[in-house]
Amino acid sequence: MANSKYEYVKKFETDDRLSPSSWIVVRIDGCHFHRFSAEHAFAKPNDENALNLMNSCAVSMLEQFPDIVFAYGVSDEYRYGLYFMSLFYMEGNYSVLPKTGKGTQAKDKNELLFQQFNVNYDKLPQMFRKGSCIYRKKVEEVVKLEDTGNPVTRTRSKVVVEHMDIIGPKFWSEHPYILKEE
Repeated sequence: MANSKYEYVKKFETDDRLSPSSWIVVRIDGCHFHRFSAEHAFAKPNDENALNLMNSCAVSMLEQFPDIVFAYGVSDEYRYGLYFMSLFYMEGNYSVLPKTGKGTQAKDKNELLFQQFNVNYDKLPQMFRKGSCIYRKKVEEVVKLEDTGNPVTRTRSKVVVEHMDIIGPKFWSEHPYILKEE
């Protein structure tokens, strides 16, 4: 663009560098999800098949892109966590609009759930209450058998889907390798 009539565009470019040890979180939210749910006759308030499909997509993302170290899905959205040193290039700044119900107390939401759908929140499966966590779990796998028949195992990373509380310290203390930079 040097010495062209479009050189003025450079004035609008910004240098958006991340500081070291930063995380990039990409949020993907379902656009017009209510209409999509109605067209595909999703069960209300939660459709297990739809959530399992979203979880499968998130598993594929972690399998295809090693820079994604953690994914969290709840409702109609997923968040993917990437290390700062990722090879992904992100351009632009994007704003997120607040969701309806933000700031509403949990007991009020639980009461609405019961009034509208006759569903007791405390009796729902973990997937509907806690969301879905997708990450690489360290597991021992048998790689071969010795001549004596004894198994030879190695620690491997396997992408798993689990439904648990990630807000408290328990999950993170049990899986410290997720947040460690390699």
